[in-house]
Amino acid sequence: MLLTFDLSLTPRPLPSNFQPKPLHPVHKTYLDLRIYIARTLYRFFSFLQRVFSSWVSKKNDRYVKGKGSSNPGFRVARISGGYYIKWGVRDVEARAMAFVRENTGVPVPRVLGFWSHREETSSKTGSTLSGGKDQSETKRETSGSSELNYMLIEALPGDPVGEVWEAMDDAAKEKFKQEFVRYLRELRALGQQAVQAGGVAVKESSSSGGVDGEVRLGYIGAINHQPLTDHRIATVPYGPFEDVEEWLECEYLLGYVAKARPREVYERLERELKKKDVRVVFTHSDFTPRNVLVEKESGRITGIVDWDSAGWCVEWWEGVKGVYGWNDGSFAQKRDDSDKEAAGPREDGLMEIWKALLTEVVGDFADELKADEEMRDIYGFPY
Repeated sequence: MLLTFDLSLTPRPLPSNFQPKPLHPVHKTYLDLRIYIARTLYRFFSFLQRVFSSWVSKKNDRYVKGKGSSNPGFRVARISGGYYIKWGVRDVEARAMAFVRENTGVPVPRVLGFWSHREETSSKTGSTLSGGKDQSETKRETSGSSELNYMLIEALPGDPVGEVWEAMDDAAKEKFKQEFVRYLRELRALGQQAVQAGGVAVKESSSSGGVDGEVRLGYIGAINHQPLTDHRIATVPYGPFEDVEEWLECEYLLGYVAKARPREVYERLERELKKKDVRVVFTHSDFTPRNVLVEKESGRITGIVDWDSAGWCVEWWEGVKGVYGWNDGSFAQKRDDSDKEAAGPREDGLMEIWKALLTEVVGDFADELKADEEMRDIYGFPY
């Protein structure tokens, strides 16, 4: 068994209503050791790959950009051939993955374990001494707890499509496009779960809510009416919000614009973002080439990963977030010397195709994307 300190671990995936298990200190030490070894090996082989790639590119006089973008992330480690450990995660990520697996045909990694380790923390502030004399009578002691979650997921086959797109033939690219549209539509067709205040799922739902503390459907938030994680919006979980209006007016969106810019700027962006009625749909919120795995030869999508930002949001948010990270290497492409002189994105390049596929499913989100870019500039995001 992979995790020898947890004899209850089985190959069966966790359901969306799982309960996190407490993590024994010895088990935590074991996991931390496996993560350390995995990350050390990854950095070593990545270094060798960069050195070799640099040598090959110079030798062949070719333009190579963005190779090595399959870095699994700051808090992800492949601890064996078939498993990843993610740490510092929230349980809503695991619940979202299980929810999608239970209700769609979207290829999502199975969550095979979820553990929570809680540590008591304390800090003390005593009096300051100067010349042997007490210069302050202040003495304060605080205590609390911190929680660190570990999630075990299966490793899926395939490569990030951003790395292999140029090597795929036309038939494989066409199959990829078809599956892209089908899977994204499946996600958006999911029905919002009825929950009670506090995130307890209920069997019967009411669109108006208010029955026995039931949350009204149409809220924006993570699964089970929990706060969202979204690195575009905030560095900490935020929300949930009872409707689209409340979300748009939050302190990270129009709420900040109202405080930081003249009234006319706020009103213009408000008109742009509220000019049409929108639905609330299930959203991956990071549907980018680095998170979609593909079988290069066939074009079959083998997995969609990184569900930490998933939840219920406005229907155009998937489009905006789907093109949010273009400068991170996700859309890296190999180009021959003849392509160096080309200015701007190629019409047959992955960037333009990705936008077109998102638009096919999401609808036209160009105005919302432009408004979001302006809000990012106002808020100070350097992306």
